[in-house]
Amino acid sequence: MECTDHLAQANAVNNSIKTTFPEMIPYLYQDVSVRCNATWFTAESNDDMWQRHPIKWSVSNTALFVTQHGIGLGLNGATNPKLGRVFYDNDVDGKLFVKLTVKDLVEYLGLTLGSAERLVEARNTWLGSYAWPPSDYEHPTTGERTVGEQFDLSISLVLERILVLNEADFSFELEIFVFISWEDPKVFARCVNAGIGGYAEDDPCGLFWKPELVWDNLVMDDGDSKLVPYVIEDMGYSTAVGQKNQHNVVGDTASKALNTSVASHMYRVRGKFFCDFSFENFPHDQQQLNVSVTLPHDLSMRKAKLISQAVPFSGTTIEGGGDLPLWKTSCVSSSIGVKSYTPVANSILASPIDPYALYWQKVYMMSPEDFAAELFQGDTEANMESYQQWSTLTFSVTVDRIPTFYMANFVLVLTLLVVVSFFSLILDKAKLDSRLSLTLTVILGLNVYQIVIIDNMPATGYLTRMHTFCLNSTLIVVSVALENLLVYIANKRVIRIAMVAEKFKVGGVFGGIGGGGGEDAGVTKAKGLFNRARGKKIAVEEGNAGESTTATSTPTSTPMSLDMAAQFIDKRLDSISVFMFPCVFAINYLMLFAEAGNDRFVCPD
Repeated sequence: MECTDHLAQANAVNNSIKTTFPEMIPYLYQDVSVRCNATWFTAESNDDMWQRHPIKWSVSNTALFVTQHGIGLGLNGATNPKLGRVFYDNDVDGKLFVKLTVKDLVEYLGLTLGSAERLVEARNTWLGSYAWPPSDYEHPTTGERTVGEQFDLSISLVLERILVLNEADFSFELEIFVFISWEDPKVFARCVNAGIGGYAEDDPCGLFWKPELVWDNLVMDDGDSKLVPYVIEDMGYSTAVGQKNQHNVVGDTASKALNTSVASHMYRVRGKFFCDFSFENFPHDQQQLNVSVTLPHDLSMRKAKLISQAVPFSGTTIEGGGDLPLWKTSCVSSSIGVKSYTPVANSILASPIDPYALYWQKVYMMSPEDFAAELFQGDTEANMESYQQWSTLTFSVTVDRIPTFYMANFVLVLTLLVVVSFFSLILDKAKLDSRLSLTLTVILGLNVYQIVIIDNMPATGYLTRMHTFCLNSTLIVVSVALENLLVYIANKRVIRIAMVAEKFKVGGVFGGIGGGGGEDAGVTKAKGLFNRARGKKIAVEEGNAGESTTATSTPTSTPMSLDMAAQFIDKRLDSISVFMFPCVFAINYLMLFAEAGNDRFVCPD
């Protein structure tokens, strides 16, 4: 049997008996070592190689790796493991092996171009396995697999400051610290703030997996090539090695406080995010600035889930940098949820013409065993839902608007304008120009302020409290103007009636011949003549001029009602309006401060 056959058989037998008859493995490797004259081919070297990162490999470990992979790649000779011998004789250890390029293997070790390319590819694949998520892991010696097992990814978002809150385009900008930590059994090296400015070529910290987050509601500015927040400060990647990796620690000892290695990454980001604001209670409104974070597509709920906390950064709050001038941060919280693509997938899979949809429609018609084999590679415990759901985090910053600016610059001025319009109620009712000019000027001022408020607010399908206040104030002042006009008309009517009555009274037309009731009869007759002069029909009944019941003219009910209404408006309406309009405006003003009730967000304990 040729040496390569012994090597191939050794690999095959090793994979089949390592869990059932592990005591036979040393004899198997010893036999191959003697037959192939490969002193590095031992069971101890094999265990040591699989438990260590390539950077920690000895010359024997490297030669063994090249020998084993050379068999599968067809790179060994017929009588002895030539490829392994080349590396062993040239003292190529792991630290040198991970740096070798295809050109180095061809020029310095004499490999053919094809052999060099395939060997580098095999090495890079092995090195790349350290960059897989913790859920995709196989222990090198025990064969224990954690592929697909869910792991926790702890994320803490710490609010540093709110930079901008743009109500006009429903966006805001934040600076937040992001701290992510997780357990990773593949971590074998101690890293402290590594990766700032990049990793060295032989730095093992650059090999390990690091999570990336999807920022769902991030707004892409012009010129951005990737929808991620701007990292303004990277504080590096840090690890602590657990006892499980004691044999594999690079440059330090494993921590006695840990069983499984842990890793963390901390950085500070700035981003512009979209948010659906609600302005019903403006200017006493409360807004929730939500930042939605989701795990990437390759980390579904089957593999990973988020656990979270969210806190404000007390340092900047104390220094006064945590709040905007018009806003006060009242609460910072976070909540974990699940994002599902099942509705989207169902819509796509329902397509009658999509080839991929037709494929999945046939898969769904398979037996449960075939379905599991097709979809989950034989994992019958998996379910479709876990592959279509992703763990999400909603980071919420609750801010309350500080209404002082709006109260001083809008509400107070609007209140003064409305109060000024009330002064028209005490002016001479006969001077319509003065009364109307005052109220119309106030109306124009109210319209200007309302335009200013609208320009500073986004267009909404509802009225905010401020808009309602402005609109009601305008309607009140318009009502005052109409009251002024109505009083003026009534006053003119009463004056004309009085003038006609006085004219006939002085002329003695209705003077009584025996006394008794002559004056009343004259006024009544004057009203009748005044109504006739306006084209109204009246009924006149003439009798004895000396009696009070005679010589009277009885107008119809409508002119009499108008006259009575005119006299009431002339004498009483201004007095009533002086009290009524301020009361109505006071109610309008108090509505601006009414409690929002259940709309207010209550911070969790």
